[in-house]
Amino acid sequence: MNIEGCSLELFFVDGRPDGMLTAEVFNLTGHVLRTPRTQLGQALSRPQAHHFGVYVLLGDQDGRPRAYIGEAEKLSKLLKEHAGHKNWWDTAVLVRTAAVSLHKAHGKYLESRLVEIAKKLNFSGLENANIPPKNSLSEADISNMKSFLETLQIVLPAISVDPFIDKSAVGKPASTADPGGLPVFEL
Repeated sequence: MNIEGCSLELFFVDGRPDGMLTAEVFNLTGHVLRTPRTQLGQALSRPQAHHFGVYVLLGDQDGRPRAYIGEAEKLSKLLKEHAGHKNWWDTAVLVRTAAVSLHKAHGKYLESRLVEIAKKLNFSGLENANIPPKNSLSEADISNMKSFLETLQIVLPAISVDPFIDKSAVGKPASTADPGGLPVFEL
């Protein structure tokens, strides 16, 4: 994507930065809903949760960050199941298109690519053991999904979804030490 800049709209559903939020890039079709597990019931009652999409579960286990990436025909149904079986997560991120145009093959493609990206960025807490296979898509669908994925790679790190944050790109402090061990700062 050749974006020179873009605007990300965050809507804090309950007015709290640690509560439910939606994220959308102006003039693009993706819609992201991030919710704490404590508000999962409220999140799953929202219209966004009753459609096909991709999701990311985030949390900690034994003091280490964990994540699981999946896709679902109906996000609300699968997330209810995960709430009963996966105890380590505390945040869910639901991803879909605003036009409700994703289908199973799109979801498999996005799930596979998101797992690939998290592994490439060396996110060590990924629960997905393998990279899921990509379903067959037409050339046009692949192009659309690549564009959608590029948008997600802007949105997800912006809302602190750690598996997609490139830690190697984070700058290091610009100070050095003199022979006496004291920091030297240059302006």
